[in-house]
Amino acid sequence: RTPKNYREAMASDEHEHWQASIDKELDGIARHEVFQIIKRSEVPRGRRLIKGKFVFKCKCAEDGKLSIFKARLVALGCLQIAGLDYDQTFAPTARATSIRILLSVAAMYDLELFQYDVCHAFLGAPLKEDIFMEVPEGVPGIPEGHVIKLGKSIYGLKQSAAQFWYEIDSHL
Repeated sequence: RTPKNYREAMASDEHEHWQASIDKELDGIARHEVFQIIKRSEVPRGRRLIKGKFVFKCKCAEDGKLSIFKARLVALGCLQIAGLDYDQTFAPTARATSIRILLSVAAMYDLELFQYDVCHAFLGAPLKEDIFMEVPEGVPGIPEGHVIKLGKSIYGLKQSAAQFWYEIDSHL
């Protein structure tokens, strides 16, 4: 059973796997310098803190046994305010017909296609806006009275995909 929150994950029989997954996620966040810890008093007057949480996902091997435990730190982007917390939410997507054409051309010319699963895909795109987040349960080492100031995008933010594609485009 996939846990719905941090407490359920830590109370489950697989809590060691979940903790290892959380540690891996937090390590990626630290390597990408996604956020900084600031005092709550440093949040500008009138700015609302968005909430965040860990989202958990189990993946099974071909034999049906649990093999991969994933934890992602996500922001609850539904709490963001347009014009204050974000201004652009565009993200390019491929239509099914476009994918079918691509596959047809690859088959016709006997080309090889590759698929990649990019770990921490949305981590690293710099944010233009100042986003402040409450410390989610399960993030260790942050003292009482402090919050997170996001400098780079994380999953769940309205502008995460737009910032990711902007960064990709600027490197091409």
